[in-house]
This record gives sequence, structure tokens and C-alpha cells, in this order.
Amino acid sequence: KPAMDVARNLITNSDLEPPLTEWRVFNDQGTDGGDVDGRAELVLDEGHSAVRLIRTGAQGNHCETVLEQVINKQLPDPATSLVVRATVKVRHQELSGGGYLSSEYPLMIRITYRDVYDSEAEWVQGFYYHNNAGNPTTYGLQIPQDRWFLYESENLLNTLPISPYRIVKVRVYAAGWDYE
Repeated sequence: KPAMDVARNLITNSDLEPPLTEWRVFNDQGTDGGDVDGRAELVLDEGHSAVRLIRTGAQGNHCETVLEQVINKQLPDPATSLVVRATVKVRHQELSGGGYLSSEYPLMIRITYRDVYDSEAEWVQGFYYHNNAGNPTTYGLQIPQDRWFLYESENLLNTLPISPYRIVKVRVYAAGWDYE
């Protein structure tokens, strides 16, 4: 009798139902002297429970508004796949594409993991809807503006240079100037 794959969700409260006690919310202003924080608001949007990450009045200063969960779980052995699934929407972005270094998308998912050699590494996926300035979008995916988009990554066990052994944390965040 062949073994059956059993999908496991490693994230607690991945549906973002209130309260978000498993999630930590914070802002990181970076080093450019800005002081306008973004906000994280629980919303119901077209039937989706979601967290809106929004920032206005940035005046060209960088900020990251972060929703973070520490996972600290070893992957099952043997693991046959590791896939990131998310329903995402980008309503507004002031900074074009992923910014000058392809690191400031209006929505990003970052998975921090430890590999089989116990080195820490990261997987990053950004989302944006316009790149009028032609900035690099190495880690980005262009999606339709202001529409829910179902994202599913490739099997990360097949695409990452060294396979993850333990998932350390996941961050869902907005980065750049003004964003929603």
C-alpha cells in the first residue's frame, strides 16, 4: 500500500482570524530617518479575513510594516514538499516594482529557515502591480492591482539551493514608501 502525503500547515492561525495572538506586528523604519509608521488592521475584504498593511505620508522614506510568527518547527521526515500558499492583494504602491534593490515590495512573504547544515537562510517572494521606473524585480511577481490573487510557490524542497530542515519564522510584510 503506497504512503499518502499528509499536508500540514506549519503556521498557527493562517486564516488570520482574530485575535492575532500568535502573530507579532511591528514597524522597522530602517536607517533613512523616517518616522511615519504603517498600520496593520484586521479586515474582512470580499469575504476574506485579512490583515491590511497600510502606510501613508511616507514622503519617500522607507518603512516595513511586519506581521511575524515564530514557527521553530522541524519539517517532517521524510518531507516530500514544502509549498507556500497565500491569497494576496496589493491595492496601492508608491515605490515602483521592488525598489532600487528589488527588496521593497508593497507585499512580501519571507520564510527564515535552517538547512541541513544548521545554517540560517531565507526564501523571499514579493508582490507588486506596477514598475513604471523599471526597477529590478528579482524577487517579485507582478499581480493585478486591487484584486485577490491566489499564490502558490513551487516545491521549495526542489528549488532552494540547500533543503530546509527547520522553519524558523515567517514574515508577511509591506515595504517601501506608501503602500496598502
